[in-house]
Amino acid sequence: MADNVIVRVPEQQFIRGEDGYSPEVTIENIDHGHSVNITDREHPEGQTFNVMDGDSAYEQAVAGGYTGTEAQFNEELASFKELSEQAADSANTAAGAAFRAQNYERHAGDAEDAARAYADIALIRMNSADQSAQSAAGSASNASRDAGTASTAATTATTKAGEASDSATAADGSAKDAEAYAVGKRGGTDVGSSDPAYHNNAKYYAQQASGSASDAATAKGAAETAQGLAESAQAAAETAQGKAEDAQEAAEAVLASIPEDYTELSEDVDDLKSAVDQKAPAIYDTASGAIAHFDDGADGMPLKGLTVDIEPVQSGTGNPSPTNVRPISGWTGCNVMRSGKNLFNESLAEWKNNVLINSSGVEVSNAGYKSTGYYSQIAPGSYAFQYNKGDTVSAPAIIAYYDKNKTFISRTYAVDAVSGSGIKTGLVTVPDNACFFRLSLLKNNSTNVQFEFGSTATAYEPYQGDTYNVAFPTEAGTVYGGTLAINADGNGELTEDKVYRVLDGNFAAWSGFAETGGVKRVISYTQPSFSGSTVYMCDSLKPVTGVPAAVDCISLSTDGRYLLSASWLQNFTTTNEVKAYLADHPVALVIQKTSGTSYSLADIPEIKTLHGTNNIWADCGPVSVDYPADTKLYIQKINAPTDDDMFADARIESGKYFLVNNTLYLSTTVIPAGDTIIPGTNCTKTNLAAALNALNT
Repeated sequence: MADNVIVRVPEQQFIRGEDGYSPEVTIENIDHGHSVNITDREHPEGQTFNVMDGDSAYEQAVAGGYTGTEAQFNEELASFKELSEQAADSANTAAGAAFRAQNYERHAGDAEDAARAYADIALIRMNSADQSAQSAAGSASNASRDAGTASTAATTATTKAGEASDSATAADGSAKDAEAYAVGKRGGTDVGSSDPAYHNNAKYYAQQASGSASDAATAKGAAETAQGLAESAQAAAETAQGKAEDAQEAAEAVLASIPEDYTELSEDVDDLKSAVDQKAPAIYDTASGAIAHFDDGADGMPLKGLTVDIEPVQSGTGNPSPTNVRPISGWTGCNVMRSGKNLFNESLAEWKNNVLINSSGVEVSNAGYKSTGYYSQIAPGSYAFQYNKGDTVSAPAIIAYYDKNKTFISRTYAVDAVSGSGIKTGLVTVPDNACFFRLSLLKNNSTNVQFEFGSTATAYEPYQGDTYNVAFPTEAGTVYGGTLAINADGNGELTEDKVYRVLDGNFAAWSGFAETGGVKRVISYTQPSFSGSTVYMCDSLKPVTGVPAAVDCISLSTDGRYLLSASWLQNFTTTNEVKAYLADHPVALVIQKTSGTSYSLADIPEIKTLHGTNNIWADCGPVSVDYPADTKLYIQKINAPTDDDMFADARIESGKYFLVNNTLYLSTTVIPAGDTIIPGTNCTKTNLAAALNALNT
């Protein structure tokens, strides 16, 4: 047998609960009970409690006069349940029989009423026949006395005789109906199964009622017997209940004697299991970028940490200059987005029919297209794009990009013009300064839009995601740069390390001019608060380090003085001219400070990962996350990226472990899909111990 192998997993990679207190408890048998001894830090010598057994149910029965053996007593107790069930069955039988008897009695009454009704009808029709016969006789007598009306009288007599015959026939039928519904016979013969009176007459129901009454009497006897057995079982149950209550009291007495520090031992087992599950070891990994993307997230677990590098936003493109002013804006809060594979939220699209975004980023009328509104939930980077094209017309899918101020940046085709319907795919690259895009698709049946991280389109899945808003403290004002750090406990910190300044006509700190290499510049007096700082961004001049060597540039000296060169000041000779110009053409800039100002945050919404693929990004800058990984998916990720041929089957991020020919490697740079894996160049050969140690970093 192989030796046991122990692998120590670094503590920093696991969620760990607080230490508890574990007393030593021993239980020993004693005569008629048990001795319980508890030893802990407060009672090193131990405490002993004796729990004595009480009288059994049999012993109490003997005390009450029972003379049988204990085995007989137990056998009789065991039979109570069976006898109770028999009693219940007998009672149910009795109830059913009584119910049927009641129904049969009711049906018999109904049939008797029907028979009487038909008898009455027969009597009426017999009287009618007698009256008709008497009328015929009278008509014949009248005929003999009155020869003049003999013919008419004879005809009338014949008619009356016919009516008498019909009435007699009807009376006979009614009499037979009465006989059928009374005794089940017609003219003395049993009715057939097709006769309405078959099993539907007074005699039949009376017989059924008689039989049911007999059943009911039998059932009544069984029910009385069952009731007696049930009462006996109830008495035994009450005795057992008393014993149970005595045992409960004894248990509560023992529990009450345990010190308060140990009452946690009596918590519900399910609660303890839940607590253990929450503190079970977890693997954490990191992801970062404009979008933090990972495919091995644990289901419904909170992020261990999230950091956002807050960046100012500059409108427009190209180098800023006096003729290419690019406004700067900051942030008063941060929206953090988390989604699954599909980054496109259809509910936020705000589609407009009969609209196309033209090459200038402007809406124009087009009956064949529909376009989204300004869609903001996107970050700079490359994405695989797809949609289900429902129209066969050859036409492109168009995407236009805009900055934070919705100033147009550029437009391109997400999918080139193709004919035919079905799934169409393409690759889109969102510019670094883009905060919005607008998408134009053919109007007819274009559905299932999907943006996904990477360069390969995969099967469509609906958007699943959330947006978490983090408001910045009021005292921070508008933030133009810094970091937002969010912890798993819902607290965080905002550090502001960039500040916004405007050089205008009120800025009176200019000390004079200097010139280097034919480039004239104006210099301010020292700004002590900006000592060691740099110009990070400017709306109309290019930020540089050191002394500007070209026009339309700006920098800060090491002691905090502005060094500004611009085409508009080359002919100025006084600083008042500079101030006058800046009064009409202020220069806005963002300064990167050497240290920041921090603000505490609380009650930040908890951000939880989805199982598998996750994309996490923020609207105010790139992100870095410490996320809980699903153990199975994490192991599969280590094994999945490569084959045995030293070529990457899929993109391998920097700092990731992967296997080739059963050897574990660590990537030292990004290895694109299809590139050769070269130990010493883009990766290093390692081992499992090194991988486990790396989890601690």
